[in-house]
Amino acid sequence: MNEAYVRDGILGKHRRHDSLLLVAILESDPHAAQAAMQVPPDSFLLKLRQHFYSQSTTISMNDEPPPVTQLESDEEVRRVQAELRKSATTKKPTGKEPAEQPYRPTSRAAVVALVACDDGKDTGELFRIRGHQFLIGRSEGDFQLPHDEMVSSRHAAITRQHVGGKPRVVVTDLQSRNGLFVRVTKAPLVHKAEVLIGGGHYRLDIIQDMVPETAEMAGQLDGRPAGTRALEGQHSPGSVVFSEIVAGRAETKIKLDANEYMIGRDSDCEIRRPNDPFAAAKHALLTRSDRGTWVIENRHTLNGIWLRMPQIVIGEGKSCEFRIGEQRFRLKFGSKK
Repeated sequence: MNEAYVRDGILGKHRRHDSLLLVAILESDPHAAQAAMQVPPDSFLLKLRQHFYSQSTTISMNDEPPPVTQLESDEEVRRVQAELRKSATTKKPTGKEPAEQPYRPTSRAAVVALVACDDGKDTGELFRIRGHQFLIGRSEGDFQLPHDEMVSSRHAAITRQHVGGKPRVVVTDLQSRNGLFVRVTKAPLVHKAEVLIGGGHYRLDIIQDMVPETAEMAGQLDGRPAGTRALEGQHSPGSVVFSEIVAGRAETKIKLDANEYMIGRDSDCEIRRPNDPFAAAKHALLTRSDRGTWVIENRHTLNGIWLRMPQIVIGEGKSCEFRIGEQRFRLKFGSKK
């Protein structure tokens, strides 16, 4: 080993194999090591000096470079998760420890996810609500619907709350003209309850005082279509009337005398919507219980039934769908535990 070889090695001009060979030679030749220390310092020389002044470090010909941190790509994460989900559906439970769960925060409240659905779809614009309140309106709020005339200026608010130490999300109707409707599977109908069925808007009224009965309430007479007619009788208090609301007014009215009414497009439905493209053949069932209360139930339809409510309360891990004006929303508060 000559002086030029040592100098080139110290200046970092050798390949890795030759550099390791040089270090091994210097370890066994103190005079050569002392001569190498006289070369002006550079990054490689500093490394050599650190090696020789450290009694705990040993470099040999078989040393491998330190392992490199490898980031897990999004594609790899999705692949592993898909494999685990597939495995979970095919394996039978063994009664051992519960399966690994996806990570979620445990110290803070979950994120609220709101989807403003695109027309005719379940997907749409996603909002992750992390603040205390989120307002929806036609001309004010965090999400505005300027072209929907059925939406009030400040229509609804989504608010985070803590009650009894538990977080929840509340959707509140801000005294809007056309209200807040939530999708339901089954619900009791009280006095003045309003529901959306297909493209129709209905209200149930329990008569409080004696009122005139018209053909609209009594139904078709003499084979002629129902319409406003002369006084046919009196409705006693407690009578129930189911009215279709058109442009804010009760138009078609049906007195509920039977215990069951099917609502839909079919000709055998008691309450028909023959020209409604958003109604199913048999869309909803309206029934009277033994106690005299009325209940409406969805018949597994695409567009469902929607009940007007002043407020909707959602607990953590729960979700719902609601409508204001003609805009449909999907709301989810965290994931199921």
